[in-house]
Amino acid sequence: MANIEIYFDQKGVLVVARDFYEEHELRAWKNAAGYPVTNWKVCAAEWIYNYRQEIKRKFRMSPFYSESS
Repeated sequence: MANIEIYFDQKGVLVVARDFYEEHELRAWKNAAGYPVTNWKVCAAEWIYNYRQEIKRKFRMSPFYSESS
């Protein structure tokens, strides 16, 4: 878990490191197709990307968001 926390901290999203770890522990470190995860950093990068996209989506839905400057 320490390596995962360090990786997520370096990416600026330490807050979701535990969620990532627990989700993959529940799946026994297998991907959606059922194959073993061979490189957790690839999974982590995708997790971080999806997290950031969700944050952007929530921000765009905010009543304070405006596309005009």
